[in-house]
Amino acid sequence: SRAASALLPQSEVTAVGLACTSFSFVLGPERVGKQLRAACPHAKTTDMASAQAAALSTLGVTRIALVTPYIADIATKNAAMLESTGLRVVSHETMGLTHDSMTDKVSAETIKEWAIGVDCSEAEALVIGCSAMRACAPGFIDDLEATLGKPVVTSTQAFLWSLLRTAGIHDQFGGYGKLFAEH
Repeated sequence: SRAASALLPQSEVTAVGLACTSFSFVLGPERVGKQLRAACPHAKTTDMASAQAAALSTLGVTRIALVTPYIADIATKNAAMLESTGLRVVSHETMGLTHDSMTDKVSAETIKEWAIGVDCSEAEALVIGCSAMRACAPGFIDDLEATLGKPVVTSTQAFLWSLLRTAGIHDQFGGYGKLFAEH
């Protein structure tokens, strides 16, 4: 709430969000929203965990493959959060990384290899969790969707999409997957 309250002028802030996937699902959307609304009472709120679920709902998928960089306990909580929204995690792999300073060093090629490895025919979409994963560079998501033949949702992409939609901005554009191109 202290960070959100630093936004000026608050009366002009239409949307505010928490940009950390694991922080979002560990605290839960209700607690995150309450803190953000306390700081910016006129703004609508979002967070990365809620954004993932909203993006997948918008894409009309219910069965997902999930790749995360987290240690097992946190990765399990990410999968459980997604399942609590009605999604079914049919395949899940995690890298077991302990710090964001490790996660942000994972190359796009390595992320793509893990994504291909976790994908399965039962999954209707692939989710790449964690905002520290460098999985939202222009063209990366489009390329991975072409390789897999299904939608890809990353934490950062879903958050940016949700924040824009929450603010009433509905622009569509390429380079960031089906989510931004069609929704």
